[in-house]
Amino acid sequence: MLEAVLNSDDKYEKIWQGGLTPYLVSVVCGGLASLLIFDPMFVALMVFAPLPVLYFCLSGCLKRATQLGVIFGFSSMLPLVIKMTKIIPLPATLGFLLLFTVVLALQFILPRLVLGKLKSSGDSKYLMLMPWVYAAAASAITLVYNLPIAGHWLPMLTFQSFDWSRQLVSVAGSFTFMFVTSLIAASALLLLLNRSRRALITSAAAALVVCIMFIAGYSQTPEIDRNVRVAAITTILPEEVSSSWFSSFPPTLKTNDWLPIYQRYANLTQDAAGKGAKIIAWPEFSLMIKGDVDEANLKASLTVLSKDLAVTIIAGFVNVDAARNTLFGITPSGENTTYFKHFLVPDIESSWLKPGAANFGMLHVKELDLNIGMRTCYDNDFPIGTREAVQAGADIMVTPYADWEGIRKGHARLNASHAAENHISTLRPSLDGISTIVSPEGEFIQSGPSFSNQDQILIDDMPISKPGTLYTKFGDWLGWLSLMLLIVVGVVRYRSSKA
Repeated sequence: MLEAVLNSDDKYEKIWQGGLTPYLVSVVCGGLASLLIFDPMFVALMVFAPLPVLYFCLSGCLKRATQLGVIFGFSSMLPLVIKMTKIIPLPATLGFLLLFTVVLALQFILPRLVLGKLKSSGDSKYLMLMPWVYAAAASAITLVYNLPIAGHWLPMLTFQSFDWSRQLVSVAGSFTFMFVTSLIAASALLLLLNRSRRALITSAAAALVVCIMFIAGYSQTPEIDRNVRVAAITTILPEEVSSSWFSSFPPTLKTNDWLPIYQRYANLTQDAAGKGAKIIAWPEFSLMIKGDVDEANLKASLTVLSKDLAVTIIAGFVNVDAARNTLFGITPSGENTTYFKHFLVPDIESSWLKPGAANFGMLHVKELDLNIGMRTCYDNDFPIGTREAVQAGADIMVTPYADWEGIRKGHARLNASHAAENHISTLRPSLDGISTIVSPEGEFIQSGPSFSNQDQILIDDMPISKPGTLYTKFGDWLGWLSLMLLIVVGVVRYRSSKA
């Protein structure tokens, strides 16, 4: 029983409850979580890693809960953020570290704030509410990841590990994943501390809710209508070009500097078209061009290439003078769309590029009777754009990326999560990353590294289904419902304590 544990007079229990033990446990558990998050096969262990910290937070004062939450958040995020410093400047990475430390700390602070200190005196119903409040806190906090500097990459980083999670996110996106895994973990903690009848009933109710979530997810199996052959292409940039383009931002360019690299992509496009591809995507930053004259010439060249090969092309490039990270889509009949990246990576892009107004671009392909939604790299850390594109009639998504060592696998999994959330196939060419072709259920049909020392053509048949899920229709409903639950329980708890 929790009562016995919290009120024990045993000297060893006093040592366990006092001194530095809770803080050391927070450091160890945070470090364990940071190691496990890099290997998705251990996601289940990562979910249970915070439980000792949760126990110490709920059995101590609010000050200690805050301290332990911050220690856990910092120690779990520090190794991950260090990896980001390879490409993102230090001030921005420190901002990430601060933000995610606070977010993870709130997952412990909020249950302690809402439930109060759990002890033998008072009504034990608040102990029975612990799994629900912890799960609601995890889900409500996920709303913070909608902020421009955040993104949903943390809660969804490991989702791709298990087939069941790919079905689950179609109910309420990353909110479902956070709610269900936290509910399961906290119910296990409750049963470990308290095996009363009420605890068993509470855990059974939690199991029932989890089952309902699974049933809701698996009942939304997408129906495949047809297949379209697609390709993601990347070329290896010569060392002098890579150094010129990416050593400093904005780069110093001359008119027509882009032509040799364009020709390499044009040749790869021709090869992919010869293998039957009808939609061919180039990665983000596939070309750097100087200004509007270069952009007009590039678009004209892509228009001719698309018409001659009878393929649809989506190409990512940066117009340096215009300060725009751009996607240009062109069909054989001449229909075209220009999309400007909306969410810019803090500092490395936001310091010199201008964001686009829209969350997504849309290209209608008359030849295939198909609508293509378009988003760029960091845009996809935020699920709202993909959801809006599906609501607007997108049949597939094309999402060019530029990655770097340390986030390659995580970005590929994150992008696949949005396919599963909305049941929409996704084509993802990645510069210096992992290019993927993803099914409507978030499974990798094809994937391959683009950071090897050779050009890449990733090609396969992409299944086309009628996109749309509960998450597409209702969005972040679980996050807001969880926030309401926390407020209601907190108010009831406050009033009962006053009485």
